[in-house]
Amino acid sequence: MSTDTIDYAPVGILDDRDYLFTTLRTGDIAATLTPIDWGLPTGGRWVIDAQSVPGLFSISYNPATDTTARLIVKDAALLPAAGSGVTVTVHYYDRYQIDGYGNPLPGKGIAETLVYNVEAGSSRDLAGFGSEFGLGAAAPSGNPELATLSTGSFIVVWQAPNGSVVGQLRSAAGAAQGPVVAISSTSDGAVEGAPVVAALAAGRSVVAYTSTDGAGSRIAYRVLDANGNPGAEVVVGAAGPDTAMPDVAALRDGSFVVAWRSAGQVHVRTADANGNLQGSEQVYGTLGTAFSPSIAASAGGYVVAWGELGDGNVYAAQAGGAPILVSGDGLAASIATAAPQPTVTVLAGGGFVVTWDSYANSPWGFASSDIFFQRFDAAGKRLGYMTQANLDAGGGRFEATTVALADGGFLIAWQSAGGDFDGNGVFGRRFGADGAAIDAREFGINEMRQGDQANPVLSALANGGFAAAWIDTQADGTVQVEARVLAGREPAPVGSAPTVSTAPAPAVTPTPVVTPAPAPAPAPAPAPVAPGTSGSGTQTGGGAAATSYGNHLGDVFAAQAGSQRIDGLGGIDTMVFGGRKSAYGIALGSTGVVVNDFFGSGGTDTLVNIERLQFADTALALDIEGNAGQAYRLYQAALNRTPDKDGLGHWINALDNGASLEQVARGFTGSTEFMSRFDARTDAQFVDLLYQNVLHRPGDAEGRSFWIGALASGTASRERVLADFSESAENKAQLSGALANGIEYNPMISGKTGNDVFRAMLGSQKYDGGAGIDTLVYEGARNEFTLARGAAGITVTDRVGGSVDTLVNMERIKFADVSIALDIDGHAGQAYRLYQAALNRAPDKAGLGGWINSLDQGASLAQAARGFMGSEEFARLYGSSTTDAQFVDLLYNNVLHRAGDAEGRQFWIDALSVHRAPREEVLVSFSESPENQAQVIGTIQHGIEFTPWV
Repeated sequence: MSTDTIDYAPVGILDDRDYLFTTLRTGDIAATLTPIDWGLPTGGRWVIDAQSVPGLFSISYNPATDTTARLIVKDAALLPAAGSGVTVTVHYYDRYQIDGYGNPLPGKGIAETLVYNVEAGSSRDLAGFGSEFGLGAAAPSGNPELATLSTGSFIVVWQAPNGSVVGQLRSAAGAAQGPVVAISSTSDGAVEGAPVVAALAAGRSVVAYTSTDGAGSRIAYRVLDANGNPGAEVVVGAAGPDTAMPDVAALRDGSFVVAWRSAGQVHVRTADANGNLQGSEQVYGTLGTAFSPSIAASAGGYVVAWGELGDGNVYAAQAGGAPILVSGDGLAASIATAAPQPTVTVLAGGGFVVTWDSYANSPWGFASSDIFFQRFDAAGKRLGYMTQANLDAGGGRFEATTVALADGGFLIAWQSAGGDFDGNGVFGRRFGADGAAIDAREFGINEMRQGDQANPVLSALANGGFAAAWIDTQADGTVQVEARVLAGREPAPVGSAPTVSTAPAPAVTPTPVVTPAPAPAPAPAPAPVAPGTSGSGTQTGGGAAATSYGNHLGDVFAAQAGSQRIDGLGGIDTMVFGGRKSAYGIALGSTGVVVNDFFGSGGTDTLVNIERLQFADTALALDIEGNAGQAYRLYQAALNRTPDKDGLGHWINALDNGASLEQVARGFTGSTEFMSRFDARTDAQFVDLLYQNVLHRPGDAEGRSFWIGALASGTASRERVLADFSESAENKAQLSGALANGIEYNPMISGKTGNDVFRAMLGSQKYDGGAGIDTLVYEGARNEFTLARGAAGITVTDRVGGSVDTLVNMERIKFADVSIALDIDGHAGQAYRLYQAALNRAPDKAGLGGWINSLDQGASLAQAARGFMGSEEFARLYGSSTTDAQFVDLLYNNVLHRAGDAEGRQFWIDALSVHRAPREEVLVSFSESPENQAQVIGTIQHGIEFTPWV
């Protein structure tokens, strides 16, 4: 809403919203402003004349290219509470209303006062809800589906942007159990979509989908093994122009059944547990206009429901049985299809429930729709009456879906055009087996309200919990599948971690390792990918910014001038920005993150499936439900304090490199700081301290007894229980506010046991080369960097960009023009000192590089000394036929630059003459003597320049 103050041309200002969410962060776009102007839309100026909360807003725009402006949240801390209002008066001057210096002319332009209501930006209507999480990019009609596996995990499938079907395994808590994998082929020339999934025995599943090419559409399926790997495609039924809408259900004998619509009928076909088709098709229908079948397993085989376009009603049938009229008012319809779209689920008691969308409350104007259900017993007899599931009135409620819960009741979910403040939202309500409502009102399922959430799907988890997924569409066109888990009722915190080998001790400022312990087994060294690349990523799409895609490994993307859209896909992906974090506005949302460059190129980057942001001065982890969040929660749980950034970076890196949470927990339990906080001799004392230090409350009797028993019986170690407490829903809820904006840390990149080569990334990093002779490669010249040695390692400061890297266990640095050896107590230092001792001069860089390479390759110092002694330069300096006494005198003179003391001189002469020590070994003894090392250290203490041997 707005109030005009002046009425010059341009004549007005439009914004795209009337509300602001409390979840907006500093740098977020609050609204997009568009001038009402008949002239050229670029070249103007935007000014804030006044605002009700000073300092809350700023304006961002590029006068050379932008036709709109962005109202930015300058300081999110100033946002009022939900239910409040804010105003801002914005003034726009077009290109003809500014002077030659770009300054607005007095009395010109248009000013409008924009008024916004502040609303809560997230919902957590049920206490057991975890945070929502993104699964991956999707087509606009992504059609997600869920199934809970026999292992307790669940699988999510959806249509990817490239027209293929993909999926991912998730734990019961929602954690990823591997990357997103392709289920259908991407090279068969067909477009696959509308996937559905059902769980089979032994952790397997079956995914059915439509496959469309020039010959028409057909229904196909693939059986996936327990790791999510798909088997061969099996086509069921003939191709046809209207073959579509598959559904699949696993039957109780281990087989499964596929249903679909074709030629106005519902077709059903059974396959055995291995995917081999069995028997013939069963066909159902009443009017020849069957639509949108839904199928569920029952004691007698299956129940199938569908809608009929011909009369607007919903029907159902049991396996081989006659149709049953479910609704009879002719008003069943969906906003997406204007046709009935029912779903069916079978309850634990053997009965079943059918749900659908209906205009029953607005039969003439079709102004609003609601969600209804009807119950039936196991014999197909109607129980009770048609019941409305939702309570809130007005607007539209569509895309009903239902699932039977483990506690005997059922859940219905739908999308609603009202109640979410921004587009559609996903809502639900639970009912008992008798149809009585368990929830007094419908509850929000999606957590973040910004954008449009639609097409919900459900799957039941243990103890009355469930997983939900939906399609999330943002104003910028970003589409992805999102999900959220409601934990079942448990007596105590729940978690899991496999037993593994010992981990290093936890980080305590200033160094991350407190007590010596073996390091966790690292993953292969980071691939030397240039910061400007994205692995095997591709770019697609049009519009203002094409999308760059990563692969399913770990990609590194570099911020470019202008606006970008990046989808990292699988793996742990990093976006690198050249400036300090304060130069950017970062907005986290349910679909990813938006980064605005305030002082650089002025671009706006939209990031999806990017786990880490790297800046010149710090890093920000976005994987709150991944390794970074686990590391933060475990650190807080173990030491009962906010993690220091160095230590947190150490443990994030450990998890990234393959250490388990229990392995990391073992590192913490071995530290002095942990033992000072958990001085517990008995298991009961340990559990009591966990409740006190982690959950900050006394233990409930049932939960306390559970954990003490787990420790006493030996079924769980203290490290395992610590990890379980840190990942409990209760601890996650406690820390959700602290992690909502991402996790700042000082990153560490670590190597393995061999000789690793790292390529320097933009921003400040910490590199730990580990064992071996490790090299860090910079693209710039040596004079662009400053090196310093300190207690924490070698620091490398970029004089141009300002970033500061810290190097630990790093032996070499390679710049564009020269290399620096940091191992002054290793091969490089030995080679330098031997060179200086043998030839009494500073080494030349190329020659030194050759001798460093010889030592790196396994040559001994004595062998290297023998090489020097065979040179003409050595012979000119030491003579070719000197006596042992003369050789020793020359060593004192050329190496130590003094006359030999009597006792020392005689010792070395006797070593040569009496004990027959080789001269090369005596030369090495002089070069590595403490006296020579003390003489040379001032020259090499900041590194040794050399030219690498090629």
